[in-house]
Amino acid sequence: MSCAQSSILYLPLLRMFRNSEALAADATAKPNVIFAYYPLGGYQSDLVFPGGGDGPIGSFPQNYKSIEDLGLKDQFLLYDGLNFKGTENHNGAHTQVFAGWGRANHDTGYGLLSSGIVFNHNDQKVDANDVDPTPYSLDQQLATRWGVKSMVLGAVTGKDYTAFYEAFSFKSAGEHIYAEDNPATSFGNFFGAFKSGSSTGSTSQMAAEKKVALAEAKVLDFLTADLKRIETSLGSEDKAAFQAHLSALHSLNQDIVNAKMIDMSAACGAAGVQTKIPGDDSRWWADEDKIGLVLEINRGLLVQGIACGITRVGVYQIGCTHSTKQLRASGIPKKMDKDYHEMSHGDIPGSVPIFAEIQAGLVKEIAKIAVDLKAINSGSGNLFDNTLIYGTSCGGTDSGHGGGRVPTFTLGSLGGKINSGRKVKADSYNKALVTVAHAVGETSITYVGNKTQTGPISGVLK
Repeated sequence: MSCAQSSILYLPLLRMFRNSEALAADATAKPNVIFAYYPLGGYQSDLVFPGGGDGPIGSFPQNYKSIEDLGLKDQFLLYDGLNFKGTENHNGAHTQVFAGWGRANHDTGYGLLSSGIVFNHNDQKVDANDVDPTPYSLDQQLATRWGVKSMVLGAVTGKDYTAFYEAFSFKSAGEHIYAEDNPATSFGNFFGAFKSGSSTGSTSQMAAEKKVALAEAKVLDFLTADLKRIETSLGSEDKAAFQAHLSALHSLNQDIVNAKMIDMSAACGAAGVQTKIPGDDSRWWADEDKIGLVLEINRGLLVQGIACGITRVGVYQIGCTHSTKQLRASGIPKKMDKDYHEMSHGDIPGSVPIFAEIQAGLVKEIAKIAVDLKAINSGSGNLFDNTLIYGTSCGGTDSGHGGGRVPTFTLGSLGGKINSGRKVKADSYNKALVTVAHAVGETSITYVGNKTQTGPISGVLK
């Protein structure tokens, strides 16, 4: 074993220089996913859902009109009829959005439900045995599987802007991951080591550094793969040594992945995002009239996070399930002195069209992520070619924030893997999450949150 170990480690180095695996060979682009959220569904269903059955969308409703206007109609897939299985409303729906978890207690925000409970609005029964003990959101599942950091960015999501301070992302043991509302903090967290193009040397130097980083990652990929292939045939002592070696390799590989390309990629333009962040120390990002700027900066951070090779998984959270700000995107004027949640019930005279206009503005902000990704070249295409955007909410189309008919859509086809450009009727919200997992190649994820809701939605994936 000790004699063979060194030769095993040399083997990948030799393989790396085969013509079929040369450094100059094009690598298959890996998929990216952005999970986007805006609050409380839509009170007036005809402003959210188009008429007709499955198939191409004729007339786009107000909420999604911007998607057509931005030239994304063929990349748009709208789900109609998705229902949460389990908890809903404030302090119930937040664990459903990305985790499909139906056991959050309405009163405590995080608890267990008795078996067979019936909820007020969507009448969905849940047996506690059918639901995972703790929520594990899909964004975190993918980030863990892919070995990348997730970017969880927010706009007025903190405890000062809601009666229910909630997390939407959860790690494997149910640990809460709260969105970061301050773009300056987010920039420091993810781009703290960023160096502008002027400080990285000549183009040839940058290319050489990029090749070295790619070579290092490639060697480690081969080492890990080779060791994994023979691990199953080893005895317990040798296997333990191998596993320790694999762990060290994985850690080293992750360091390279996290550090590489931040200052090398021609597509990486993080410095341009930094210039938009106000330089003062005030809580400018909490100002209701500057939410549009926060959304714009967060959009840029996500796009550059992908372009710079920092992440492949992002969360774009706008508000929460009980937002006390108006959540107006840039260009949406203030027409009523009521907050977002107050207007969402639809019982304030004149509030319905104003609320719909605000929501349409938020959907447009999500759609602009796709536009920004399309503008960045990647290989023979652009970054949007390999990115899926999952947009959703935390409520349906009734006045009580129920979990029935939750507005949900995707943008992107991942190179033709998704039957986009249409509306599809489906009832299981959980299966929409599974569909995302399968679309990006993670077919071993058979359910998200609820064990009874397995597999992707029929007809969505090619």
